[in-house]
Amino acid sequence: MSLEVFRGSELRGTLASRRFERDVQLPARSRRRFSFAAPIETVPRPAVARVSTADGEEERELARAEVPLARIATGGRIVVAVSSEIALDFLGQEGVRVVYPHAENLPESWVGWSGVDLVVVRDTAFHRLAPAQATALERWVRAGGTIVFTGGTTALQLASSGLAGLVPVEVTGLVERAGLPSLGRLAGSAARAGAEVLAAEGGLPLVAVRPTGAGRSAWIAFDPADRAFASWPGRPALWRLVAGEAAALPAEDEGWREPLDDPWIAPLAAHARVSFPSHARLAVFLAAFLLPSLALLLLPRRLVPRLGPRLRALLLLLLAAGASAAGWFAFNRWLFRGDDFLLEAARVKAGDGTALLSRRLAVCSPSGGSFELSVGPSDSRVEDVTATTRDRPPGSLAIGLTEAATVRGQAPRRFQSRLVVADAVIPFALSAVLAREGDGARLTVENGTGTTIRDAFLVRGAAILPLGDLEPGPALINPVPAPGGSGARGSAVAIADAGRRAFWERESPVIGRSGPVLVGWLDEPPMAARLGGEPAAASACMVTLEVDER
Repeated sequence: MSLEVFRGSELRGTLASRRFERDVQLPARSRRRFSFAAPIETVPRPAVARVSTADGEEERELARAEVPLARIATGGRIVVAVSSEIALDFLGQEGVRVVYPHAENLPESWVGWSGVDLVVVRDTAFHRLAPAQATALERWVRAGGTIVFTGGTTALQLASSGLAGLVPVEVTGLVERAGLPSLGRLAGSAARAGAEVLAAEGGLPLVAVRPTGAGRSAWIAFDPADRAFASWPGRPALWRLVAGEAAALPAEDEGWREPLDDPWIAPLAAHARVSFPSHARLAVFLAAFLLPSLALLLLPRRLVPRLGPRLRALLLLLLAAGASAAGWFAFNRWLFRGDDFLLEAARVKAGDGTALLSRRLAVCSPSGGSFELSVGPSDSRVEDVTATTRDRPPGSLAIGLTEAATVRGQAPRRFQSRLVVADAVIPFALSAVLAREGDGARLTVENGTGTTIRDAFLVRGAAILPLGDLEPGPALINPVPAPGGSGARGSAVAIADAGRRAFWERESPVIGRSGPVLVGWLDEPPMAARLGGEPAAASACMVTLEVDER
């Protein structure tokens, strides 16, 4: 079965579709319910749901239904409030929409949370929450999501819900503070390791925030939806502290880029196998065509008496046809690649035994034909961000979800490309601890990933310390000089590979600003994509890990 959604505009000639497929088994006269999580940007057409079967090589459609989406508001930010009451509408401002799903209907895959900016859990017992739903929510947070838990009697059930690992505090009981009547009831709690306590009363954390993978989880010990806080002027500032950018108004989206102009892909495209021929090769080719042609035209008839005008014209036509065939073969099949190829740029943001793997995949097509791209497990978020213009029809993109996600599509024209973004949360056993010792510190790195991290270095403040290759195996201890000390290094790092160097220059402004960060490179991204079974023609994969400083 499949679900096809549309985006763009028919009027502007930018209509494109994405089809999500799933293999299912339906016995005769059976009734089953299947769900799809599909990104909806615009609604130029109703979505189309199909059920089909394959008779040999031919596909036969069994059922078809159109799903009208005209009433669905697209764009803006989405806040998911898992609450027993509709009590968090005050978070809905211009450009922000608050939705209230039932806990039992929460997604079973982290991809289903795509498009959500903030999740707030308030006064909700998760006794019906399935393990897959709890895992999906945790993986979404680790992939960069933000979740806020509020206090109350139901907070005592978080320990048995499967979400206890996300809460930045340990809830131990209920406490009522007579000295804080405006706060009402507080849930007794103790901050966990790594949590930052923003407000406390009597040794109990009132507001706490903790990084969780690439995301963050927050705790508010009281009920922020209580009427006592309706007129509190500090409420907006509180939500900015606990939710960060997830509670802010959306920024203007950047304009569409051509795939090979993408900041991650552009350095790889400059060093790909496709290149224009050198001037010397062009000169040899032109000489091989022009010299015989000039000889046929300029040789006097007395030197070649049997070469009449008709025969000369015929020879010139044959020479032109031969030059055209040779040029087509040389420029399309020899000097250029004759088949599609893949450029892959990736970043692995590691932490807590897992990592967010973000990839940009540019499928370059000299032939302009169809392609099949394997991107890894089905629990991957896949989006097509190819630019759509009048001069370049977008075509369609199908995403098959079986044991592995497969992207099938077609490049609009010859020598064009498609840009696909694929994100996944993967196991990644990499840890690092920086322990202070006297005038310096010791860095302990344990690489349990099973692969070598190349040319690693430590970013600490304005200093960079090269570490070399980190082989898989037990912990490695490296002495780290104090910032500004005699052994400290400068803020520059030597990266020989042009693609990696450009990648680092783009990402470095936001790395190491809040604490020490370990940076390295992989020869190939984990779950590297394959185009027709072939690896990427050019790739770059950067690994980052926030170091635990003690």
